[in-house]
Amino acid sequence: HKLLSYNRNIDRVITYDLDFSVRGILKFFLTRFIKVLRSFNKEDFDLIIYIHPNPVRSLLYFLFPARRKVYNRINKHKFYEVEDILNYLKVPVVADYSISFDYSSGILSSNNLEKNGYIVIDLYAQHLEQDPRQWPYFEELIKLLCTKTSKKIVITGINGKHQPKKGIVDLVNRTSLDDLMFVIKNAALVISMDTFLFHLSYVFKTPVIALFGPVDPDDRKPTDGNAVYKTIYKNTFCSPCIKNKVIVKCNNNYQCMNGISVQEVIESMEEFL
Repeated sequence: HKLLSYNRNIDRVITYDLDFSVRGILKFFLTRFIKVLRSFNKEDFDLIIYIHPNPVRSLLYFLFPARRKVYNRINKHKFYEVEDILNYLKVPVVADYSISFDYSSGILSSNNLEKNGYIVIDLYAQHLEQDPRQWPYFEELIKLLCTKTSKKIVITGINGKHQPKKGIVDLVNRTSLDDLMFVIKNAALVISMDTFLFHLSYVFKTPVIALFGPVDPDDRKPTDGNAVYKTIYKNTFCSPCIKNKVIVKCNNNYQCMNGISVQEVIESMEEFL
């Protein structure tokens, strides 16, 4: 909801919280669906677009009223799902990320940071221990960067098991979305995996190095030719293994991520700093 509110092409955002567990789905249809349906009827929508396919959206496609409905049933990365919808509607696809972000925060001054004076490291992948996109050498990278650069090191992310780290600026579990976006926008460089921060960085034209393994970076990279980014991808015999659902079992000791060395990341940074 917050992120969509910064898109200058969107007039209004309405959200309906839905837990996609079996229990959450049953609760929604038993206790809230009628109220949501009534609100839809009051709006009198001309068009409803369902971008990402799943069983719940398939049901809602038939239940929610509109003069016209479009439902993408092909499971792809979100960008390509949107692109397919636009092509179907004969709307030109333009690589304009349309974020109007004029938010100002004191998070830099409160952590003794200056614009372009720090490097952000996105420390945790989405599903933590279950996520095969996690890179195992961040600790080693941070120690090396502390000796190689005068820029401060900032770590971000969300992880309930995170232990505070000394000697760097530790913002893990400590930022709102607005503050996180502000930190990314003003960073000299971001180092991430295939995560939200990779996409957020190139939207703000902040240089970003993204470490890919279970996902083909060609399916994730920005279409904006002005984006400043670099991907590191080993393309092992079993990669990519993630097409859409992130949680997959790895039978090859995470070779695709373990094979990315700290030195490769350091060398990739040189063209940006």
